[in-house]
Amino acid sequence: MNDEEQKVILTVEQAKNLLPAKERIHTFRQAGPVLIGADWDKADLESEIAACTCELAGKQAQAMKHGLVVHTLQGPLFVETASA
Repeated sequence: MNDEEQKVILTVEQAKNLLPAKERIHTFRQAGPVLIGADWDKADLESEIAACTCELAGKQAQAMKHGLVVHTLQGPLFVETASA
């Protein structure tokens, strides 16, 4: 995030509304110098969203169609979005 971008914290409902209309949703997280991707069941992801703080991702992640960040205990999880 650069100086021009500001964090936009989302409510649980706002975060869930960004999810695509499908049952498996792609995510990725940073693991050292690499990104690791995984597909989540939508219901499991919605539970994680309800338990964590969420925000809009920066421009780079949004350009990769992963416009939602869920701050989990394991670190930020970038989530595929329908739009952001």
